[in-house]
Amino acid sequence: MPLTGTLTINGPSKSFTTTLPGQELSLTFTGQLSQSVLLDTDVTGTGSTSAQLMLVGPAGQTVQTASVYGGSGTVTLNPLPATGVYTLKVDTGWPYGRTTLTLRTPSLAAASNGGSIAGYSSTYGGAWAPSKLIDGSQTLGWSSDFNQKTNQYVIVQLANGGTYTISKIRLNGSATGGDPQTCATKNFQIRVSTTDTQLSSFTTVLTATSPQQQSMTDYFFTPVQARYVMLFAVDNYGGYYVEAAELEVY
Repeated sequence: MPLTGTLTINGPSKSFTTTLPGQELSLTFTGQLSQSVLLDTDVTGTGSTSAQLMLVGPAGQTVQTASVYGGSGTVTLNPLPATGVYTLKVDTGWPYGRTTLTLRTPSLAAASNGGSIAGYSSTYGGAWAPSKLIDGSQTLGWSSDFNQKTNQYVIVQLANGGTYTISKIRLNGSATGGDPQTCATKNFQIRVSTTDTQLSSFTTVLTATSPQQQSMTDYFFTPVQARYVMLFAVDNYGGYYVEAAELEVY
């Protein structure tokens, strides 16, 4: 018998626990015509950690099939063919355990989606340039200059210079490139501006603490208009730099 549930695009990640080998997930979500959606998967359990995916459209038609191997991955779904309720079927085969899923649109901060760096407080440069914060990879990220370890920031202009309603960011605040995790971002703020990049133009919409670990964490806040988003790193975990691997905005 399948395990049922719901997902929300740009909503929180959800975990589902299967108790029988081969038990399928059948999850519904509402999508819009031509919407671009990404699906993040993380499968942990007994046996091989793979998943077979099938997306079924509002009219009952198969929209797409895909496979994820190695426990985790991201699937780019085909543009949705209609507005309505979709069903995502996930078959992990023999393994049973926990499957975590996240549905999201492309990040408004991503360079591949038209995001760009509009300013920063300091940078080590090179492999740790500010552009690494929005390059879609968590292998290398931004680093402040040496001994600049408090009140450091990067300003991102959202996709193609547009103004959007946003309510969520995902942040991997870890140090990268073999640097010690004492350099990871600890306490931080998200500030937004709809006008320009003057520091006085920004309003703080989120204050939070980034865990000292190499992974993305979701943060939600009251929906707000933004053209520019600032990651303001208040401090780190005691190192000589402030670093962050990747920032996404939704």
